[in-house]
Amino acid sequence: MVGNVVLWKPSRAVIFANYYIMKILILAGLPSGVINFVPFSSRHADVVISHPYFAGLHFTGSYETLTKLWKK
Repeated sequence: MVGNVVLWKPSRAVIFANYYIMKILILAGLPSGVINFVPFSSRHADVVISHPYFAGLHFTGSYETLTKLWKK
């Protein structure tokens, strides 16, 4: 699909390792803006989920966070 991008929000426990994976992807030629590495707090999820252009979510994380996101 053309035009879709990814927000990559890593877990607090692995931000540093994921940051280096993102650097490797960029060095390998990943075009700018395809994956957006955004290490932010889960409390910012309200802004993302309520945005009119938000279309979907692939979530891998804790059950507690999933239920909060699902309710929104």
